[in-house]
Parts: sequence; C-alpha cells; structure tokens
Amino acid sequence: MTIQRALAFASTTVAGTLLCSGGLLLLHPGDPGLIAITVQLLLLLVMISPLWLLRPRLAASPLPTPPWGRQRRTAPPAAKVHPVARWMLMRLRFRAALIDTPPAPPARPTPPPKRRVVAKAAPPRVNPRRLRMLFRRPALTLPLPTLDIEFVAPGRRTVHQVNEPGMQAHLLQCAESVLRATLEPPWPTVLALHDQPRQLTLQFATAALLTTAQQRAVVDGLRQQGVLATWSDVASLTVRREALQREPSKVLLDSNTLWVPVVAQRQTTTWWPLPRHEHLLLAGHSATPLAGILQRASETPLLIHDPDGRLRDQADQIGRLVAQQDALNQARRLQLQYRFTHERATVRPDWRPPLCLVVAPTEPIWPEVQPLLAPESGVQVVLILGDLPPIAPLRALCYRLPVIEIAQTLTPPLPETFRPAGVPAPRPGQVVAWMRGGSVWWRGRAPEIQDEGESL
Repeated sequence: MTIQRALAFASTTVAGTLLCSGGLLLLHPGDPGLIAITVQLLLLLVMISPLWLLRPRLAASPLPTPPWGRQRRTAPPAAKVHPVARWMLMRLRFRAALIDTPPAPPARPTPPPKRRVVAKAAPPRVNPRRLRMLFRRPALTLPLPTLDIEFVAPGRRTVHQVNEPGMQAHLLQCAESVLRATLEPPWPTVLALHDQPRQLTLQFATAALLTTAQQRAVVDGLRQQGVLATWSDVASLTVRREALQREPSKVLLDSNTLWVPVVAQRQTTTWWPLPRHEHLLLAGHSATPLAGILQRASETPLLIHDPDGRLRDQADQIGRLVAQQDALNQARRLQLQYRFTHERATVRPDWRPPLCLVVAPTEPIWPEVQPLLAPESGVQVVLILGDLPPIAPLRALCYRLPVIEIAQTLTPPLPETFRPAGVPAPRPGQVVAWMRGGSVWWRGRAPEIQDEGESL
C-alpha cells in the first residue's frame, strides 16, 4: 500500500511540474533552459509510468454468503456422475414421488412484500387576493405627471459697497440731535450703523430700551427734519436712502466720532461710530479696518508707534504712513495738556483728540502705553497686534474695549482666554468683532473699502 501511494505521489508531482514548465515554455519559447527542464521532466514521467503496473495488488477473497441467500444462489455445474450412480439417483427420485412426502421447509421464511402506501397530497392553497386579481377588469394605467425642478446655486454677486461718509455722518447727527431733543437723559447710544444699498440702519444699545411712545416721538422728530424713518426692531432705526439724497453727499465729519469698518454680511457693511474717548484693539490682519479709519480721519492728528516697520507690509494706503520715534512721548504730552486745560481753565477750548496707532505692543513699552488707555485720556489709542502673540495685559482689555479680529492663515488667532464667553473663534478669512464685554458681537467677512473719489 505504501509503494502504491509513493508511486501515485511521484507521478502526480512530475506531471504537475511538467505542466507548469510547459506553460512557461509557451510564454518563452526561445529559452534553452526551459526546453531542457521540460525534456527531463517528460523522460522522468515516461520512466515512472511503467512502474505503476508493478504495484502490489491485494488478493480478492470471496465474501461470506448469508444463510438466507444460499437457496437463491445458482447451483454449481454438475460433475460427471457414474452411470450406476445415475440409475440409483433416478430410483430414489421415483421412490420419493411415490411416497409423496412434503418438501422440506426453507431455512428462513420469506417475508411478505410490503405494500407502499402513498400519502394524499394536500390541495394547494389559493390566495384570495390573487384570485381577485385574476377576475379583475384590466385597468388603463397612465404615467404620473412629473415636474422637473432644477436647483441652480447662485454665484457670488459683486456687491456695490456704498461708501458715502457724508450721508452716514448726516444721519448720525440727525439721530443724536433728535434723541437729545425728545428724550431725557440718559440717552441711548449708537452701537453700529449698517450700510445697505437701499437703506441705513442705526443699532442702539439694548441697555436703554425705548417705549412705543418714545419711538413714535423719535420718528416724528426725524420727519420734521425731512428724514423718513421706521423702527424695524426695538433697538434698530431704519432710514431709506432716498430720504437722504436731498442732503449734500459730502459734509464735514464730526471730529468727536471715529468711523471704523467692521464686517460685511452679504450686501450690508457694518460701521462703528466710536466716540473719541473710546479706544480700539485690532487683532490679526488689520489692513481693512485701518484703511477705513484713515479714510475718515484724514484731518485728525496722527501719531504712529511702529519701530519695526510692520505697517509697510500692509496695504498701499497704510504703507505710506511714516512712524515717529517719540510717538508715545508726544501722546503722553498731549494727554497731560488735555487734562490741564480741562481741569484748570475756566473756558474749555475746542480739543481735537489725536489718533495714536500702537503697532505690536510689547512688555517693555507697556508702562508707557497703559496711561494712554484711560477712559478720558484725551488721546484715542488703536492697538494693532499683527502677527505677534498678545501679551498678558491685553487680556483684560479684550473684555473692556471694542475688538476686531480678522483671522488669517499666517496670523495666529487670539487665545481662548482673551475671547469672551459666547463669542466664536473666526475661521481663516472671517471677521469676528465684539464690544461691551462680548454682549454684542458680529461675524462676517472683511469689508471692501472704496476710495472717496469712487463713491462720489
């Protein structure tokens, strides 16, 4: 048995190897090495094939016959019987026939054949719904009417940024004069002015809400000055732009107000009319707010502290500014002069507060910058952080001053501790601005500021 298995394994292995070598020979017919290997495997298979005939075979032994099958087995062929014995056998058969003896019973009785019982098949179950569908009248089915709707995403339209400083300043002056004439102090303060292509909206502080009678009195006071206004919210006064066209397009701007462009939301540009006693902090890419500030404050004395020349990397309108080496000392001297004239002089002269730009404040110059950030210092300070990380003293200012943060890829954002609770962090390309400790905040994109010659 072992020899038979070994021969079978050897012949199978040689045949498989020969088949693989033949396949490789078909792919590479010109390889002499493959031809030699194939010929050797073929000769080896021819030599092993005759050995299969010499395998040992087992002797077949007859199986034992059951006792009940011996009678059914055919008798062997009769051997040659002597004639005398044949006559004796015939005599014995004849004698048995005369005696009429019954035949001997078989060794095992044959069982009667079993009758095959076929079970009756159950009748198929008929579905009543299917039966109703067979006898139903054929109905004419028509296709359902369809309505193809194509949704087209509108592209970004180029919005004409209306930049009319005279119209905005005129509306602010009219609103403040009417509020002071019709209401009793404390008067509501204007937080922002939303400039839209068809209307202007003044947003007031929510701390001093006006009643319905007071709102009606303000609308009547503006109507007497030729301005048609409506209250769109409890703290929002809307004026149509057509009502302001009769006024001149360019008037003298109020020196006690600093106009700062904040955010742009669709066709709305938000401006902050900051009083001259309120400071400002710019974080991130501050080219757009600075351009808007310098456009409106062209006649204001300007002091620039920029020892590293970081403003030259900003827009062209800002890069032309020249920094002073002793800008902080001049601002401190003007602050002391303002305090002396307002505390000692009997007649207070007209004071035009200078605008001091402090670029990238650091720890060494902070003792000189901190006195200028007083509420009534006589100097309006704009802190520009740029791409440098903010210093620790600026954390408290972010909760007290108006802040504009313009996120950029190369500019690190403000830390979470510098941002009030509830104010989201801007993504790259977004603007987040807040004031009053984060109670009022806006989010959008950087506004586009046009030149004064283009807006006229």
